[in-house]
Amino acid sequence: MTRVRLAGALWALEILFFVAHAIAQAAWTVPFDPMGYAISDLGAVTCFIEPSAGREICSPAHVVMNVGLIVAGLLMAAGALVFPLSAQRPRVDRLSRLLLVIGGLGCAGVGLAPEDVALGPHTIAAIAAMVVGNIGLALFGYALRPSRVVLGSAASTFAIVGLGGVTWLIVLLVTGSPMRYEVGGLAERIAAFSLIAGQVVVGITMIVRATHRAGTALDTPPASSLPMGR
Repeated sequence: MTRVRLAGALWALEILFFVAHAIAQAAWTVPFDPMGYAISDLGAVTCFIEPSAGREICSPAHVVMNVGLIVAGLLMAAGALVFPLSAQRPRVDRLSRLLLVIGGLGCAGVGLAPEDVALGPHTIAAIAAMVVGNIGLALFGYALRPSRVVLGSAASTFAIVGLGGVTWLIVLLVTGSPMRYEVGGLAERIAAFSLIAGQVVVGITMIVRATHRAGTALDTPPASSLPMGR
């Protein structure tokens, strides 16, 4: 397996995050509104009433959600380290990989430090995942664009959408808007889902392209076997 295929597979497997999210959400025994509830609520290990909102948080499948976060974060970091370096923009590419590794470790940290166990580390890890990770993906897409314009632009677009979600969430939290309990979950999901979906798209595309190139190379006869021109 080439480095491109391996890296692509690592990022493509981040789709497991969405599977874990769906399982954890389906396991809730109280009404769950993804517009208002945070992703972190699905990873809370205890059942409690959120004081500021007066709503119940209880996630029976919190282990699934936290494992999904940890696995997705490690896959994000590993894929960033394995992808071959861009020849056209190596400095930008190196910076993007560093930021994606930080973002991946942040994502894993969110799962390792649930909100009701270690809120401080959990918050820092979430910022690293959503802010640093999306910036890293945007730069990764920029580094790709000289040779892969469509794919690089798609990666950067996913990241920009994600950063838009981050900005919206920050505004809701900083202003103390009561709307944070109604749409804060949506803003967070735009930030996190865009980051991971962007990498899944890049990963799958890289695998398909590498497989197609390998197949084309196998179908092309060696130069020595081609008929000679007169």
